Amino acid sequence: MTEELHTLFSKMIQIRKNCGYRIQAIAKKFGILLSPNFSIENLLDLPTDQLMNVFNYLLTVESKKLLKSEEEMNILMTPALKISLRFGLKVVNLNGYLSNCPAQLKYQYFKTVVRRASEIAPNIEELILTSKQLDCNAYLDISMDSEFLQALSKFSRLHLLQIEDVCYIDGLDDLFQLLEHLQELQYLSVCFPNGFAEINFEEQNIAEKMKKSMSNLKVFRYGSATYHLRRVCMDHLPNLQVIEDFASDFSLMQDFVAFAQDPISHGTSNLRHLLVDYSQQEAINQNYHLTCPLVSHMAVRRNYIF
Repeated sequence: MTEELHTLFSKMIQIRKNCGYRIQAIAKKFGILLSPNFSIENLLDLPTDQLMNVFNYLLTVESKKLLKSEEEMNILMTPALKISLRFGLKVVNLNGYLSNCPAQLKYQYFKTVVRRASEIAPNIEELILTSKQLDCNAYLDISMDSEFLQALSKFSRLHLLQIEDVCYIDGLDDLFQLLEHLQELQYLSVCFPNGFAEINFEEQNIAEKMKKSMSNLKVFRYGSATYHLRRVCMDHLPNLQVIEDFASDFSLMQDFVAFAQDPISHGTSNLRHLLVDYSQQEAINQNYHLTCPLVSHMAVRRNYIF
């Protein structure tokens, strides 16, 4: 055996050992003491409830490791996700999964996971990848390609879709085409690219396309503070309760429960979180107390992108 092969073989053995140690440490958090000789090969010998607790932790809790290993993704993380999906997982939180992935490979793994999940578990109800800052167009440089969007469109039972990291959706046309397949979706959070605010909403007949594909949404969050998009949503999507973002840091996604869809009269909306652009004269003159009578949270901002 050459020295290079010996080094590679030794590295793979060590990674497998490290995966075993990691499983032992996670199991201990749930009061499960595994044998000191436990190895990754023994993982599926665990009782189902213990196995799912370990997998849920792996997939949702973000890794703090500085060095990310593609080998560990293939040996531990991807099998954990596949098995969880086959056990009927309905809420797919990929924060932990992708936090273990080398940065340059995240989109590749994300797309592969979405494609495989659409085949194994097309009835999932929530797909979550969050970011600590929603203004993600400042640092994302990869757009969702057609294969990725086609796989997403197969999740026809989705209630919540939250993709705030790794990639952005290239524009409203891609979004409208996707949402035509996701008629049960109520909560949407995505990122748009830089330059998105330059879209001419009137010329592209955005309002009619919105009403066709987005009328069932209750929450529409997006990483681009553009007044015109928010305005067209307010004017043409009266079922929305949150537009662009929450108006209060004390009412975030994990705490948000959609209000019952109250009957509303013509010209009013179900909006609960109102963002007001104080530097836009048109916004100052709006009779929000009449058009948005159900608002419970409000934020006043300046310097919107127009």
